[in-house]
Amino acid sequence: MRRAIEWWCYLHSENPVIPHLLIKPEHLNPQAKPQTREPKPGPALWDVSINLTQTDYHPDISIRKGTIR
Repeated sequence: MRRAIEWWCYLHSENPVIPHLLIKPEHLNPQAKPQTREPKPGPALWDVSINLTQTDYHPDISIRKGTIR
């Protein structure tokens, strides 16, 4: 929206240049963006899991001590 308002103000200014004269040859042939290389997602990225043999965490309710209220 901001660009539209700026363009409208420019066209209604005192001495605007004809719009097609603003286009330069380098605008018609932009440079290609470099390819980014991302690793493919797969088991090597996701093979780390929760270690259930740790003493501070275990999802089984029978390991908890005390009565359930």
